[in-house]
Amino acid sequence: MAFAQRLRFLRLHTLPGQIVFLSTFSILGGLAITSLRDPEDDNRRKAKRMSSSTSTNSKGDIVDAVQRATGGGVGGGSSSSLGGPTLADALTAERGASLWWNYARDSPSVTGRLVSRDKETTILVPTDKAIMALGRKPHQHPGLSYKGAFTSSKTNTERFLAAHMIEGGKLSEDKLSTLLDGFDVEMNKDKTAKGGWKVQPGDIEVMGIKETSNGRIVYINKVLPY
Repeated sequence: MAFAQRLRFLRLHTLPGQIVFLSTFSILGGLAITSLRDPEDDNRRKAKRMSSSTSTNSKGDIVDAVQRATGGGVGGGSSSSLGGPTLADALTAERGASLWWNYARDSPSVTGRLVSRDKETTILVPTDKAIMALGRKPHQHPGLSYKGAFTSSKTNTERFLAAHMIEGGKLSEDKLSTLLDGFDVEMNKDKTAKGGWKVQPGDIEVMGIKETSNGRIVYINKVLPY
């Protein structure tokens, strides 16, 4: 009897995915399974969990902005502390309106302004979808220089950026001058707009508003007709 209880059969099992375990069969004691954990498997699972956590926390700013747009933050100065994220920080994190920021990064003067906390700026940022819908992209926008020749791509880009930037961090139902000479915009409160405002000219809908430490981002669903 004692000999029979000790008589067991060991077998190594390997299944797809590197799952390894031993089955131990005893004539009288029945079947038992012992798992052999693979350290490499643990590392892969840990890396997968970290990747999943990072993906969950990387929401775009437009989603966040739309949720806050009607929260009463519009009209005053920036609500963030001096050490909070800058306009550049917020634009870098936004996936749904990255094209405007791509253009801005090609301009040292614009980038410097969006990084600096010395002055506040309001920027009207068209979504990527709005820019992609243009028949002629901002850097291709036709225009004539004083010599009558077509302006350069750099000049066109600078004009596009300037037309979407306003000095200061306040929004009001007044005519506001952009950084493009001779081009003004007007903000009108509108409950039918997702972000609670519309911009003229162009009857453009505000999708959401994001506060930063050096200004405000106003996401819009069309490119301004500058």
